Amino acid sequence: MNKKDKILIYKRNLKIVLVNLILLTIFGFYYVERQKQLDVLTTENANREHFFNLHKRREILIKSLRRNVLNGDTIAYNRLRGIYMNTPNEGEFLFYSIIVANKCHYPLAYYDVYLEIRFLEKLMPDMSCNKETKTLLHEYLKVAARLGHSKAKYDLRQLHI
Repeated sequence: MNKKDKILIYKRNLKIVLVNLILLTIFGFYYVERQKQLDVLTTENANREHFFNLHKRREILIKSLRRNVLNGDTIAYNRLRGIYMNTPNEGEFLFYSIIVANKCHYPLAYYDVYLEIRFLEKLMPDMSCNKETKTLLHEYLKVAARLGHSKAKYDLRQLHI
């Protein structure tokens, strides 16, 4: 083998090594990018699972609180109230307020009935003409005030009832 052949073989081997290094670099970058994508997906899945677990635990808590409220537990009512006041509830809280007000004669529940009916009245303006609804609204406010609820007393004075 002469010198020219050795140089040609060397150049060919060098080209092969360079091509392999370039391919290895490309695959390395691809692997790193793919790993980042997988990490993002893993994080998103973990976040979804965490949110789902929180939502599931919250639903279990709400069911338990509802059950306790129906049995007249005013502490459960206060916790449920905190949950309902921060989320739309389409009048569901009104139901529990009426139960606790009538069953336990709890001043806050009477006042909440007043607030909820007033809120629903604002959402549905056609209700404001209903004399029976106004009477019910004022009766719950009067009972709350009579039982010592300070905000109910204030609202009652403002309405001049």
